[in-house]
Amino acid sequence: MKQFKIQSKETGAFMNEFNSLEQAKIELKLYELYDHKDGIYSPDSYEIIEIDIEQKQKKLNKQLN
Repeated sequence: MKQFKIQSKETGAFMNEFNSLEQAKIELKLYELYDHKDGIYSPDSYEIIEIDIEQKQKKLNKQLN
């Protein structure tokens, strides 16, 4: 299973996580609209990162064992 997270490109700060790429794209557009409204818009401020949940779980299991 894959999930998608939005993060700041500059700092890598986590913004939000989604179960579909489409949901993440919609939310990213909303972040950009709010940035425009607030006068702080900068192109390409955010990025969508794909997370493989199964791979993440395997890493956690290795750390615990």
